[in-house]
Amino acid sequence: MRRINEQLRLCLCTLMAILLMAWHSHGHLAAQDRPQIPPRKAPFEGHPRTVVTPRPELEGTLDPRNYWQDRLIVKFSEDRVVRLPDSRRSGTADELVTRSRATHAATQFARSSAGPRLGGRRVEMLFSRSADDLQQERRAILAKRPDADLADLANYYRVFTRGRQDTLELMRSLSDEASVETCYPEFHPRAIVPAQTETKQGSIVAIRTPLFESRQGWLAPAPDGIGMLPASDLLGAQGHKGQTIVQIEAAWTFGHEDIPQLRRDRVLGPTDFGVWNILAWRDHGTAAVGILTSARDERGVRGVVPESSLYVSSVVLGNADAVSRATKISGPGDVFSSSLVHAVALGNQGFHAPFDFPQDAYDAVRIAVAKGIVMTVAAGNTGNDLANPLLYGYRYASSATPSGAWIIGATYMGARKKVAWSNYGDVVRFSSWGAGVTAPAYGQLFSDPSTPETRAYTDVFGGTSAASPQVAGAAAAVQSASWMMKRRWLDVDALASALELHGTSIQGRVGPRPDIAGTLAGLGLVDGLRIGGETKIGATFDLQLDLRASEVYAVLASLDTTSIRLPGFTFPLTVDLGQSFGIELGTMPKSGPYSIRLQVPGRDSLAGTKLFIQTLRVEPKSKNIDLTNPVEVWLRSR
Repeated sequence: MRRINEQLRLCLCTLMAILLMAWHSHGHLAAQDRPQIPPRKAPFEGHPRTVVTPRPELEGTLDPRNYWQDRLIVKFSEDRVVRLPDSRRSGTADELVTRSRATHAATQFARSSAGPRLGGRRVEMLFSRSADDLQQERRAILAKRPDADLADLANYYRVFTRGRQDTLELMRSLSDEASVETCYPEFHPRAIVPAQTETKQGSIVAIRTPLFESRQGWLAPAPDGIGMLPASDLLGAQGHKGQTIVQIEAAWTFGHEDIPQLRRDRVLGPTDFGVWNILAWRDHGTAAVGILTSARDERGVRGVVPESSLYVSSVVLGNADAVSRATKISGPGDVFSSSLVHAVALGNQGFHAPFDFPQDAYDAVRIAVAKGIVMTVAAGNTGNDLANPLLYGYRYASSATPSGAWIIGATYMGARKKVAWSNYGDVVRFSSWGAGVTAPAYGQLFSDPSTPETRAYTDVFGGTSAASPQVAGAAAAVQSASWMMKRRWLDVDALASALELHGTSIQGRVGPRPDIAGTLAGLGLVDGLRIGGETKIGATFDLQLDLRASEVYAVLASLDTTSIRLPGFTFPLTVDLGQSFGIELGTMPKSGPYSIRLQVPGRDSLAGTKLFIQTLRVEPKSKNIDLTNPVEVWLRSR
């Protein structure tokens, strides 16, 4: 450290005294504490839900390639509460009790006009959470967002019929029943498919798993990538443990060497994936999760937000139920992602529909978004305009109210136009790489025959399956950085607007490609301090100060973070004073970028160490005191 003259020493002591007083008067703010920030209005608030009804040319054909032949999903109208007695989950339709929301008068459903139509057929709640749990969640959201039109998910039931003809007759019979909001056949698992391009298996092996980060072009600076690498030094931009990430998929490979968080104890709901538990689905889910949270280490690939807390939720009990289970444990600032689509067979062709196409999934997503959660879903890979009424009815029409999910299209690698096979339309919010994506699983790039699933990588993962988690990662990175640096999360729509404003424009009606670094700068989260390049043990790295001429600065570092909010300061103090140490104290020789080169000791034991740095700054004439943005240094071994 440079020789410190008495004036600067006095300045530093004064600054530290101010900070210590603020520390004691304001106290610590734990990373998991979330201040109650009044939510901005979501774009769908004040607008009624869009409720779709069966169409003769699609649902009305009950094509066995699309639907179960003996199941009908029935959603009862919102003006009444329909429940089985004694909080039971299943029974017969004539046991249902219906109560008016307006008068609270209760009657046996069998005595209503719809009772004889359903008869004594077996019914079960569509959602695995209890009716009381679903109602408490809905009431809590409506207390904060009274204008939001949210469905009572406990009014959804699965009705078991006697087969194809009975299903068709019952669907037609209930179509004009006032107590039934909508009913439709349930998608069969074979009609829920991965929105990916073809990926081949391989068997290349080495004693040690190589580092494949150089192949992850989608992490590159904009306009080619999502701007993750140039943002990776900003505190929180790689996630934080208080942020929940949920990937909604069919199945996964547990124990993959590059995804330590992907464990059975992180599964929300059933861990037996049934018919989904096949290699194709496990690879697909693992690749998508890897894009989000692969570990930051010396092998394989890196995810966008490896520091966030990962959970997974299987669609084994239905897409909507998987969302609802995830919503239960999540809140503002958290992010969901899914790479599943529905394969709708019409005539002799198959077409992809996004995850939120069925009414139950739409309503479950809508509740999650109203709770402050971002959800990205794949647009699909059949090259269709999602406004096509023949394929999608009016679910994605311009006049329809959206679920709030971000529908994600695809480009060919870093190209700035839609790839031909990507679905598109005005409802497609964002896009990212849909080809050439390096990720865990499959083994086309690298695999070990002795552990073919847990030590496997590909560099040809693609489709909107690959694009969806990339955008989810971008959303999570911005939310996490905003929380760690400002102790605030962004409303879902405000976050979308920021990512759109600072993203890379893409031709073809698939929305822009997010730019994490550009968005963080645009939100004012970059102000005065950056790290130049990689930081490796035994090498040097540059601290880049961007201050005004003659400003006095004191660069502080610690091995842990805190958050002390100081009145009038741009950023809270994030360096832990209890274990901090000084790196540099000086005066800016000129305005603009100024580099301080630092040497990292060559001790192997330092590999993986995190160092958190922030700069105190003083303007001598005005006596203004402030803090720069905080940065994070992660020491690599190679």
